[in-house]
Amino acid sequence: MANGILFFFASYSFAMNIYPAYQVPLAYFLVTLIIGYILKNKNVFISTSVKKLPWKIVTFVFSFSALLYIFFLFYQEAKETIDVVSNTVYPGKRNEGGGDFSFLKMFSDNFSIFMSEGKFPAKWGNICELSSYLMLAPIASIFVIWDFIKTKKTDILLFVVLAFQLVLFIWILFGFPEFLAKLTLFKTSPSYRTFFIFGFSNVIFTILFLSHGRISVIKNNIATKIILFIGIFILAYFVNNLLNKQADSFFSANQVLKATFIFSCLNWLVLYFKENKVYKGAFYGI
Repeated sequence: MANGILFFFASYSFAMNIYPAYQVPLAYFLVTLIIGYILKNKNVFISTSVKKLPWKIVTFVFSFSALLYIFFLFYQEAKETIDVVSNTVYPGKRNEGGGDFSFLKMFSDNFSIFMSEGKFPAKWGNICELSSYLMLAPIASIFVIWDFIKTKKTDILLFVVLAFQLVLFIWILFGFPEFLAKLTLFKTSPSYRTFFIFGFSNVIFTILFLSHGRISVIKNNIATKIILFIGIFILAYFVNNLLNKQADSFFSANQVLKATFIFSCLNWLVLYFKENKVYKGAFYGI
């Protein structure tokens, strides 16, 4: 019964409170998490579902019926407004194709500690639009894929979320054919809006990676640790330096180095998070 009540309020809030451009990619992400969870825990899920199936059916039917009734009442009251908004050029007739988001912009949050509402690169647009995420999933993803190729084993939930991120990555950087954008409803979500769901899934992926068992291809020796950190640092500096050039050298050379060091440390600590408590403490601290 508690789950039924939670389903009712969560579904209503999702439909009524979330900006429509976020709803489509977020809905796909929620479905992805559900599928990944079921695949990972299929034996437990099946056994518990069979035992309580009648109660679950009754709870779902009751909650879903109540939800439909509330939506019907809302539609009756707001029908005229919905018709007007649906026939506007924006957002009613919005028809996005994706593919217009900059790869570098994905990492703009690396410089967030040096920005404030009165101090930010003019080329990056409105300060209100500069909210972003520290992208810790990309490097971790490389090792998840590498580990799977080598061992043919992986955390299925982690892999499913990775697959979802790949779909969003393609949408925001390259776009979909028009028929596919319409079919999937991604046409309602501009790339720069979809990015926020991509960033959120990046956070969830990072958390799942931290809870994942040790990646076998990452060796726990000093030489490998040094080489990995240097490699991550060089890659991060390259990205941050290009970002700074894109921002007309808004940030000083010292700030670029600091941002690179912090970002490199976080990525390196994600990879070695499972090794000992010192690394965990350092990650939490940063």
